[in-house]
Amino acid sequence: MLKILPAVTLALILPAKADSCPEPATLDAAYTQTGLHGFNNGLLAVKKDGLWGFVNRKGRLAIPARFEETQGFSEGKAAVKLNGLWGIIDSNGKILVQPRYQNARRYFSGLLPVSKNGKDYLALDHHGRETELPLWDVLPDTPLHKFHTEDFSKIGYKDHNGNIVVAALYERGVNHFSEGMAAVRKNGLWGFIDAEGNERIAPRYTLPQGQWDISFSDGLAKVALDGKIAFIDKQGCTILQQK
Repeated sequence: MLKILPAVTLALILPAKADSCPEPATLDAAYTQTGLHGFNNGLLAVKKDGLWGFVNRKGRLAIPARFEETQGFSEGKAAVKLNGLWGIIDSNGKILVQPRYQNARRYFSGLLPVSKNGKDYLALDHHGRETELPLWDVLPDTPLHKFHTEDFSKIGYKDHNGNIVVAALYERGVNHFSEGMAAVRKNGLWGFIDAEGNERIAPRYTLPQGQWDISFSDGLAKVALDGKIAFIDKQGCTILQQK
């Protein structure tokens, strides 16, 4: 059934007011690009002078920019590219697996897909040991299921029993759940709903350049606000913003 919230409830779930949010940290303008996956393990990939490193939530450099490419952190480790080959580092920047792979992705369920000598069906475990890459079924963090209007212009959400939880009010896009929140688009702007269908962060953001989705990772979501990159928390407070 359609979820209709009383005014009192709505007042309780509205985004935090600007004056109740702490002063955001700033991201140095010298960083020309940030990682697609946002924060993970408290670290964000940033690009400076053509090389990648990592900053913390305060925008301070935690791992120097010396890598040609990176997939960002996942499960405490990150694939990085040095001298044309991929290896693995830990959250302190220590090299755990020396660069020797042609391609690498991110850790998922304890395995990181890599390719070597033309073979694409290899993976590294958390000890850096090579194993055969299994064909797994990825179960998304999705307590609700999308449905669309007949003309495919709008989407809403149903629960596992087919009951409408969120009416079809939002524009089509990639709207999966991550950390209990899903990005939704309305009038060209993005906000967030929770797993109960409540609008937790009103639509006011746009997609960062080169990004096709917005989702939470490590409690923060990468968005664009007034043409600049920003990272917001689940209350809608800006925690880190581009200068």
